Amino acid sequence: MQTPVQAEAMLGDAIKRAEEVDVAFLDSQRLEGDFSETGAKRLVSALEAMLPHFDLVGDAGKVQGELLEEGRLGPDLTRKLLYVVDAINDAVDDSILSAEMECDLETIRRDEDLTYLAGKIRRAASDRGFRRWLEEEIEEEEEERAEMMASKPAEEEDGAEALFMARM
Repeated sequence: MQTPVQAEAMLGDAIKRAEEVDVAFLDSQRLEGDFSETGAKRLVSALEAMLPHFDLVGDAGKVQGELLEEGRLGPDLTRKLLYVVDAINDAVDDSILSAEMECDLETIRRDEDLTYLAGKIRRAASDRGFRRWLEEEIEEEEEERAEMMASKPAEEEDGAEALFMARM
């Protein structure tokens, strides 16, 4: 049987590995191109106009860190961009937004592309149907999370009870 110290060390190792995988994935998704600070700032401005609709406020609703690193978008900018673009593309798939709003990050290589993408993000942020759809999606996620948390203690209790009964 593991001691609490061993379990904590294993958990710490698992968290560290998960963070390393997250950083590696994010690094592989960072857009690279002929970008300037001005182009990146336009994109940041659009993202920061959108993030409150995801219930991200305060520091979570702001892009942190470097905007550009050696011709690539910064890590926090990339993370928030992926988050927003996934939602926009899901809304296009659900016919909430028109097909022209789809965001293809593979085509982003210059400042003009960043500006065009920023425009799409701003249009989506101001679209009432999209905001309503987004609120419903967020509520569904919160309900699912609450259900999972409510069922987890019951499952753990059943497991503990089964273990207790097996020892008797």
